[in-house]
Amino acid sequence: MAVGMSRDDQSRIVKDYDVFLERCYAQPMGASVDKSNLKDNLQIINEVGYKNVMVDTEEQIDFLIRKIPFMLLGLNK
Repeated sequence: MAVGMSRDDQSRIVKDYDVFLERCYAQPMGASVDKSNLKDNLQIINEVGYKNVMVDTEEQIDFLIRKIPFMLLGLNK
């Protein structure tokens, strides 16, 4: 589930606004344990189409939320 939205809501915003849904490959559960989101991701991809879904890994998320801002602020040295 993305941002507390049901699959119906996610399908509706894709249809109404042609947005991209960002999904995580796995969900961190703590203590170095991850829960696979494969089944949920596959369901939403089948529902809205692959052209509107982006699946992220933890490494990609880290790059987006930490490394890019650090580089832009000149803090990556």
